[in-house]
Order: sequence, then structure tokens, then C-alpha cells
Amino acid sequence: MFALAALALFADAPVSQPPEPAALAFEISGRNYVMPIPSGYCVPQQLPVGARGDQSSAAGVIVANLAYIQNCQTANEGGGNLRFIHLKYLKNFNPGAPSRGAYLASAAKQMGSTTYVGEQESEAFADRVESRMEDVTGKKIDAQISAVHLGRDDLCVYQARTMKIALAGDAVGALRMVSCTTWINGRVASIDIGSPSDGGLGFGAMLRELRAVAASIAPSK
Repeated sequence: MFALAALALFADAPVSQPPEPAALAFEISGRNYVMPIPSGYCVPQQLPVGARGDQSSAAGVIVANLAYIQNCQTANEGGGNLRFIHLKYLKNFNPGAPSRGAYLASAAKQMGSTTYVGEQESEAFADRVESRMEDVTGKKIDAQISAVHLGRDDLCVYQARTMKIALAGDAVGALRMVSCTTWINGRVASIDIGSPSDGGLGFGAMLRELRAVAASIAPSK
């Protein structure tokens, strides 16, 4: 799912202007949910390719895109200074966990291991990200990825990543991202918040903003 979020680096979608909807509505495994739009964020008039509809991984897992919003100010500034929040879930994968707490305990053990972090930083993982991005953009991508496990709380398991990208030999910037992996209605969901590495938003601030978004998602009344 990381490659889908990274595709936001190549987004060229103007944002809509206020008034905005107060919340976004979506469905997860047969149950309806809402997510209030955080202050300062807007819905793009056109979603970037990586945030549209259902998308399948090489392993046949269907990633269902649920919500994608952009920071209004940074999106309108252009120049690659885009901050975004992206919500999605694994539609046809059942983790077999009876509750969020049970899932997070298991996921934190796996995602906090040196083996898992090493895989996220491996050339093989970078190759898969590059291939997915190249398939969508039609551009030659060179990616270098570093990852840090940020622990867990009652809502999410958190991981931070930084990806440096070269496009056809020319550097086009770097993406700093914090991901929340969680359990909603028996399915694995992921919320990403991304920002350019030089955008002035550190991992700590991103994690706090991400946790607030995760806490705001609720079943429709």
C-alpha cells in the first residue's frame, strides 16, 4: 500500500475550494463509516491515480481506496509541496483477529521486528514500489526508502518512512510519511499522512495529526 501513497508525489490535482463537506462517508466490509475532514484539508476535484477505486496487489489482495484529502494551502502552492491524508483497506484479506486490540498486539510484534523493518528498506521492496509507480506514471523511477517503527497505541501501529526519488536521473524530491495500520470491522485499514521532507512537518507532528484522524473515524448513525 506504500506505493499507492507515494504516487501522491506525482499528483497534479487542483483542490476544490470551501465550502467543503463536513465529513467523508465510506463502507468497510459491509458497514458504513464517516471521517470528519480535518481543518485546513480539501477534497481534490480529481483524485490522483493511486487513490482511485479498488486496486490489486501482485499477491491478489484488493486495496480499496476510501478517502484522499489534501492540505488546501500546500496543494495550491504547487511545486511538489503537497501534504495529504490517504485512507484505504484490504478488501479481501481477513486477518482473523477478533478485535482491534488483538490485531494491534500481533501487528506491532511483526512490524516492530528488525526483519520487517529491514524488508521495508531492502532493494527488493524498493524495486516493487518503483515497478508499481512506473506502471501508473509511465516514468522511470529510482527510489531509496528508510523506515522506522514508531510503536503502537490503542488505535494504530505506527511506522515512519522517508523515500527519496529520482525521476529519469533528476531528483524530484523526497516524501516523509507516517502510516497508521489498524483494524476496522474485521479488516486491516491503513491511514497515511505524507509531506515533503523539507515541508517543515516532523514525524512527531505527523503522528499526532494521524492519530487524531484515526480517532475521528466512526460508524454512521
